[in-house]
Amino acid sequence: FDPRCVFEQIDGQATGGGDKNQTGEKASKVNIFHKEFGKKVRSRNGYDMSTLDASMRNIGCVSHFVEGGSSNDPIQMLSDCTGLAFSTPNCKQYLNHRLTTSEVKTCLSDLKVLNKSDFTGLLKWRDKMRAERKAASESKDDVMDTSDKESDADKGEMDSDAEDAQVQSEI
Repeated sequence: FDPRCVFEQIDGQATGGGDKNQTGEKASKVNIFHKEFGKKVRSRNGYDMSTLDASMRNIGCVSHFVEGGSSNDPIQMLSDCTGLAFSTPNCKQYLNHRLTTSEVKTCLSDLKVLNKSDFTGLLKWRDKMRAERKAASESKDDVMDTSDKESDADKGEMDSDAEDAQVQSEI
């Protein structure tokens, strides 16, 4: 056997097995509803300190979880974070909301001990909170629309009075 051929690597990648970091394959993210989620995977690279704080936890914000947006996937956020906290002033509205029960608060404090039904309950709570916010914003918009129409009607009366005054001044 020629040792140059035996120990040769192609494009800097190891061949013949190993973990996905060695073979160059992309590691797919496993979320909380994946069947492989709870299984231990050996991490030979150490801890990812870019996402963990000094206590080895990744605490997310409840407002980012509820409000979401295009960049925040709620299922992936539940998979990546170890807990969610009511830390910002924007989160306080969710902490004191009538739908936020003590069970929800407990579940949000430590996500690593939850089972799939708990995660499903948190997602249902999120959907209810989003529906409440949407209904509140729509009712606020309706109130604003009616007050705008009333002020437009007042302006219309003022315009007719101004027109009468202008006609009288022309005569």
